[in-house]
Amino acid sequence: MPRLILAEGADHPLHADARPLAATQILLNNFLSDFPSLAISSDNVDRTALEKAQRWSIRDVRRFMIVFDLVSTTFDLVAFFLLQKVFGADEPVFQSAWFVVSLLTELVVVLLLRTTGPSCKSRPSRLLVSSTIAVAGLAMMMPYLGPLVAAFGFVPLHLTLLMSMLAVVAAYAVATEASKAAFERIKPE
Repeated sequence: MPRLILAEGADHPLHADARPLAATQILLNNFLSDFPSLAISSDNVDRTALEKAQRWSIRDVRRFMIVFDLVSTTFDLVAFFLLQKVFGADEPVFQSAWFVVSLLTELVVVLLLRTTGPSCKSRPSRLLVSSTIAVAGLAMMMPYLGPLVAAFGFVPLHLTLLMSMLAVVAAYAVATEASKAAFERIKPE
């Protein structure tokens, strides 16, 4: 079995003996996340974004990637630590939980980063909201659908574990929104 080596030494807190997701789970995750992503074309654009042409610079793109990749990676590591060290998740439980977390964070980040202002003040299109809610609901139900998802290797998650993973997603959303506000406020010269 391939190993995910986040750090050297089996006793290190970031060492994992499980594959985070199997290939079929990655494909399913990508397929499901495509539905809300396609709905972005129907999204409402903030009036401030239409007032003047938007300019992109490599420096801003690089800064954006660094800031938001660090936020994402931090919460990935928190989820991995909880799954491995707190819950002692075996590979099927780890993969089922990680599937839910990774898909939900992907959906959340689309809703949060679609606008430069506070997300709660920018109304997404109905299609984007409804497709995101539908896919998020399906993602949370997947581990409990038994024979319908057996080919993907999902197993039911204990309620405490699921609630912990949802807390990670919620904390990720708060951190992403705060990072976005700081990113927009602090512009290097």
